[in-house]
Amino acid sequence: MTAAESTITTDARGVQLERIFDAPAALVWQAWTEAEHFARWYGPEGFTVPTCEFDFRVGGEYSLVMRSPDGWEMRNFGEFKEIVPGERFVATMSADMHDETTLTVEIEDLGDGRTKLTMRQDGWPDPQMAEGAGGGWAQALDKLEATLASSSLQALVIERVFDAPRELVWRAWTDADRLAAWYGPNDFTVPACEIDCRVGGRYAITERTPDGTEIRTTGVFQEIVPLESFVATMEIEPEPGALLRMLLSVTLEDLSDGRTRLTLDHTGWPNNQVPEGADQGWVESFDKLAAELAQAA
Repeated sequence: MTAAESTITTDARGVQLERIFDAPAALVWQAWTEAEHFARWYGPEGFTVPTCEFDFRVGGEYSLVMRSPDGWEMRNFGEFKEIVPGERFVATMSADMHDETTLTVEIEDLGDGRTKLTMRQDGWPDPQMAEGAGGGWAQALDKLEATLASSSLQALVIERVFDAPRELVWRAWTDADRLAAWYGPNDFTVPACEIDCRVGGRYAITERTPDGTEIRTTGVFQEIVPLESFVATMEIEPEPGALLRMLLSVTLEDLSDGRTRLTLDHTGWPNNQVPEGADQGWVESFDKLAAELAQAA
């Protein structure tokens, strides 16, 4: 199987598709589990999704409207039944034109920047409907391939080498008191910080600007390799009613000479653009982190 083709299998229970994407697992997961990104690719070729709402948690519901090229609309809706962050979810899936089916999506990190997707939709009343659904999903996955390759999941990537051992840098990211000491641009402070560093655990950070404005950032850890890497969702509310949903990936490489290379991958920016100043905010944060690490060494 290559990154440009899907394999489709139908049986008495339903339809299964497999496909390899030339994109990191974290981005593929984000494209499936965040309404803004899902709406960009869901549906057969020529179909659009004008409305899409997700409450992505076990027991949470989703609802979307799919519009055909001639303007005909169909509602899809269901409930998330199982979630293994970054790896797998199971959801019911119903539509105006068919009864409830079960959708299972599994994501496998192939370790080389590519991702294998395996998805099944079970519960179709007859093989013909399952076959038709498979064709529709194959076209949707073509659109997902294009979405992943486009700027709609544009990333801000920053690398920096710190003169400190990896364990110390890891603690600076995963210990609330240590993170609060350096997080945020120059002259920003962090009056409140909570971190539950485990898969499925949450974090919450309150930044205070020089003029006293407070900005709250929250998220959930999706993947953790202790001392090496983590992937977490990132929700920022820069002002009341304006919520930004993104994804943060941090990787630490032990350079074996007492230094550590940090790679930050910040994706999911709105309007397909990394906003001006976003990189400078992280650079200033990392300057403060370097100073904290020097004091702790």
